[in-house]
Amino acid sequence: MVRIMESQTWTGEARRRVVAWIADGHLHANNLDAALDAVDGRLPAAIWRRDVDRLLLGLGILLSLVGLLVFIAANWEGVGKSSRFILVESVVVMGVSVAWWRGLNTRSGTMGVITAAVAVGPLFALIGQTYQTGADPWQLFAVWCGLIVPWVVIARTPVLVILMLALANTALALWNGDQPRIRLHEQSLAWLGFLFNGVALVVWEMAATRVSWLDARWACRLPALASLVSATGLALAVVIDEHSSTWYDLLPMGLMLCTGWWAYRIRRRDLGLLAAGALALLTLIAAGVGRLLIVHANVGGFLITGMIVTGLTAGAAIWLRKVSQETP
Repeated sequence: MVRIMESQTWTGEARRRVVAWIADGHLHANNLDAALDAVDGRLPAAIWRRDVDRLLLGLGILLSLVGLLVFIAANWEGVGKSSRFILVESVVVMGVSVAWWRGLNTRSGTMGVITAAVAVGPLFALIGQTYQTGADPWQLFAVWCGLIVPWVVIARTPVLVILMLALANTALALWNGDQPRIRLHEQSLAWLGFLFNGVALVVWEMAATRVSWLDARWACRLPALASLVSATGLALAVVIDEHSSTWYDLLPMGLMLCTGWWAYRIRRRDLGLLAAGALALLTLIAAGVGRLLIVHANVGGFLITGMIVTGLTAGAAIWLRKVSQETP
């Protein structure tokens, strides 16, 4: 008990709450450090080291693949056709071999499958560039996305699901650019991105309740952020240039904020997505206030807008801090 009260590392609220739990008999003294970590919202050092280790390993693999592509591109004439294919195919074979040797339940095995899945794309690009197949770029990404589906099922890692979603989004954007007759304008493309990523988020959250390996919060946040970005873009278009947009372009933003509040504030607390929602709302308010004040108040509008943004940011930070200290 004395160690809690003398520590300057933790906030006063965290110390008082843990002291009350121990006094009421709800917490054993041996679990003191874990309780302080949970109440104060801090991650233990072991988790930070694990995450940094995974991040560096992933970046190392990604940079190695990029280096291979740069080497082939820089020596396109000097490296023969067979040598180019051998270099890229060897990466795919090596990744699958490591996964088979180490096992899919190990970190190195998972990284092997991810490496092979990522290398499939450059392999298709090399085939198209060498033989001039005439395929559109969006077809490359669509086929790449489809071919790694079995590996996603086998490897059971959220990284490959995120890769699939990224490839699908890229294929949709490139497909829109290659269709001159039915090309969607910016608002329609933003609607498409909002709907696609929103459906992916709902499916992911529902599947995560039944499939344990999908319950990775960092991965679930990515389709949510992608859908939020599209919704924010649509709302900003209405605020900044109402002549090129209509009022129903505000619906995605309202839907994201309302469902996000229910899903990540009431049903399940997620500070990352709550912060993203607060930032999106703050951006929308700042854009509206800035457009109104700067047009009518000239230079003084910048000062007033800056003060409003500062106040809103401080309020959002205080609210998020309060939410983080709530008992899970």
